[in-house]
Amino acid sequence: SENEVVIRQPEIESVAPTTIKAGEALTIKGKDVDLLESITFAPSVTVTEIEVVDTKSIKVVVPATATAGAVKGTSFAGVETVAPGEISLVAPTELKVAADRFKAGESVTISGKDLDLVTSLVFASGVAAEMSYDVDSKTISAVIPATAVDGAITLSLANGVTVDSEALTLVKAEVTGVAPTELMAGETITVSGNDLDLVKGVKINGMDHEFSLVDGALVITTANTSQSGLITLSQENGVKVEPTESITFSYDSLVIVTAMQSSCS
Repeated sequence: SENEVVIRQPEIESVAPTTIKAGEALTIKGKDVDLLESITFAPSVTVTEIEVVDTKSIKVVVPATATAGAVKGTSFAGVETVAPGEISLVAPTELKVAADRFKAGESVTISGKDLDLVTSLVFASGVAAEMSYDVDSKTISAVIPATAVDGAITLSLANGVTVDSEALTLVKAEVTGVAPTELMAGETITVSGNDLDLVKGVKINGMDHEFSLVDGALVITTANTSQSGLITLSQENGVKVEPTESITFSYDSLVIVTAMQSSCS
């Protein structure tokens, strides 16, 4: 009839840009889009703060948790309209990791594009580390955890997207000498080398031994019950280093007699 009421409903015709960074404004154009109450991004992230430009254009800020996919609008009347096509989200690229040395306890700097999107990072094998973002240099810094292993650093975004750096090869303890290799049980052994501060455990023929770090060298305290065999140095990340030199112990006769008496009793 002539008195029939026609309710206008919004219709999204385009969104721009179609590749966008979280935190930037997305422009939505169409018919009566000023009647949209909310905009929903994939997977189900809804935004209600809408800047109305005019009846044919609105703007919304892309939330950090949004992912690539369709953009939907819902009117005040509860009617849904879907934008044609999909949007894609910017992620960090051109990652480079720099450090004086990739050694546990030391800092690495990650450079690249759009690193301000990163919310957390983990080293290989899922070892998490605290990170800081420098606004001026637009880089990320983190300290390599003692439990980190060789491999890439994985950067995570608020929307669940992850990106990997190139694989890192971490510094390992290196042995250059062991002395003496023949000694009385109960005496000390000095292991010289590089980065021996990474060592967290020492075994000789499978038996744990106490040790200390003195001027960059490991001083191992043997016991009168120590047994001849190879030294195994263990790092906190599971890496093991075995010097080629075998240790040969001599024993005080009293220790031997006492041990025999104990075994016979």
